[in-house]
Amino acid sequence: CRGWIQRQLPQVELIETSSNARSAELAAKEKSAGAICGVLAASTYSLPVLEQDIQDNAANATSNLNATIVNAQPLVTNFASISGQLREPGGLTLWALGTNSHFQLESALTNANSLLVSADTNLNQLTLEIGATLENLAGITSNLNMQVHSNSNMLGGISKTVMDADDMIQGLKRHWLLRSAFKNKTTNAPATPLKSPRDTIN
Repeated sequence: CRGWIQRQLPQVELIETSSNARSAELAAKEKSAGAICGVLAASTYSLPVLEQDIQDNAANATSNLNATIVNAQPLVTNFASISGQLREPGGLTLWALGTNSHFQLESALTNANSLLVSADTNLNQLTLEIGATLENLAGITSNLNMQVHSNSNMLGGISKTVMDADDMIQGLKRHWLLRSAFKNKTTNAPATPLKSPRDTIN
């Protein structure tokens, strides 16, 4: 690239950076600056692409490509290793959850089973307690029914006593010795009501 820069832009000051992406980032912040970078870096920082393929020779491009391949080798190796593990039975579970996922899953299922047994025991106890409560309520209802029946009998007795007392009073009124005690007493006659003027016209 240096040869192209000396031929095309001899008056420009060169500032080296750690990467082409860093060059693009700095050029995006300063209007009078430019960057030698790939199309992806230019697009990321919204820089216009003014020239392409400015490397001095194809050997440099090949060298850069070889360096990129060497740097990518660990990634490819890791990817191949992960792919091999995923092909094994249960590999996805081991890869996603880790090697002790079986024990974690078994522990979770044991805890869930324990919780269900506890809930079942609690439900049985609750059912027994509800049954005892219903029996107590039935006993209370039965006692209340007996009291209402007794009170009805008592009210019937009181009613009969009142009726008998009334019959006795009526009998005493008819007896010749006590007739004078039950005579109707005369009282002053009520005043005659006032008549309306309309009543006199008709």
